[in-house]
Amino acid sequence: DGVRDEALSITRQLVSALRQLASVASEIEFERKKKRQEDSQQVENALKSAIEEPEVAQALQELTSAGRDNLSKAKTYLTDVLRERVPGAEKAILQVAGRHISKLLQKNQAGTQGADATGEATQGSEEMANDGEDST
Repeated sequence: DGVRDEALSITRQLVSALRQLASVASEIEFERKKKRQEDSQQVENALKSAIEEPEVAQALQELTSAGRDNLSKAKTYLTDVLRERVPGAEKAILQVAGRHISKLLQKNQAGTQGADATGEATQGSEEMANDGEDST
């Protein structure tokens, strides 16, 4: 009976420790998610502010109107602008910049080349928007 009681006691301690560990892990994940959301919101706000500036808007318009060959340059330019405004939010910057460049490309190509370019613009823009890990 002594061994059985000791095993039961150890099992209870182990279960308690595992519950505490799960609680800590969920708190960490919650904090990470909260940080990602805050970063994303800050970057979105910085983007809105940046594209209202004539020099930024003009540079992006020129780069994206030149077609898919300049997507990388456009995204690099925009990420540099956003990095100055929101340091430390790299992943959110890359995602927001990619999405914005995609929208600009679609808008430019739909307006200048008609419906035939829409498929190409969508393909290139999806590649750019999904490129959250690469800064090009």
